[in-house]
Amino acid sequence: TLSSHLKSKFNVRKQPVCTIAIWFVSDTGSQLSDLTPEMLKLDYAAVPLAQTTDDIVKRLLSLELASHSEKLQLKKEQLIAKVQRDETDRSSVEVQIAILTARIRNYGEHLQKHHKDKANKRRMLMAIDRRKKLLKNLRLVRYETFERVCEQLGITYTFPPEYYRRATRRWLAKKEFCIKVTNKPQVLECLLFLFFSLSLSPMETFFSGAFVFFLAVK
Repeated sequence: TLSSHLKSKFNVRKQPVCTIAIWFVSDTGSQLSDLTPEMLKLDYAAVPLAQTTDDIVKRLLSLELASHSEKLQLKKEQLIAKVQRDETDRSSVEVQIAILTARIRNYGEHLQKHHKDKANKRRMLMAIDRRKKLLKNLRLVRYETFERVCEQLGITYTFPPEYYRRATRRWLAKKEFCIKVTNKPQVLECLLFLFFSLSLSPMETFFSGAFVFFLAVK
C-alpha cells in the first residue's frame, strides 16, 4: 500500500513505549482492601447514635458511599493507632512515619494505574526520602521502637548504599598531592634514622636519603 511504501522509503519505525517501573508496590493489593463497606466514616465512628440508627442513614454514614480521601483518612488513623505512644500523640516520629507510609502506598497504587503522572511520582519520592530520614534517626536513637514501628507498619528497612565517588582527574591529582604531603615527614624521619642509628657517613646518608625521597615522591 501507499502508507507502507512511504514508511519503507523514509525509514519510519514505530518507537517503543517507555514505561515507569513501580518497584515499591507490593503484590498484596490495595491498602484499603481491609476496610469493609459496613464500617462507619471517621467522623461518625465515635458517635453512639450512628450505631443504632436505621439502615438507610447507616448506609449514608458508612464507607459504602465514602470517597477515596475519607477511606484514606480512616486508614491513616488505623496506622497511627498501631504506633502512637498514647491517645493524644499526634506529632511524634512514629506518627509521622505512619502518615507517610499511608501516603506512599496511596501514591504507589495511583502510579500503577497512571504511570505517566510525574507530579505525584515526585511527591511520592519526596515522601519516601522524608520517611527514610525519620527511620534512620529513630534507628540510631531508639532501636526497639524502630523495630516495633517497622513490624507494625510492615516496612522492610534496607540500608543505604555505601558512599561512592566518581574518580575524576581532579580528584586523583588531589589525592596524589595529599599522599606526597603526607610522605614528606616520613622522609625526614627516615633520613634522621639513617644518620643517627646506622652510623653512615655523610655521603652515604645523602645518597640514601635521595633514593628514599625519590621513592616517596614517585
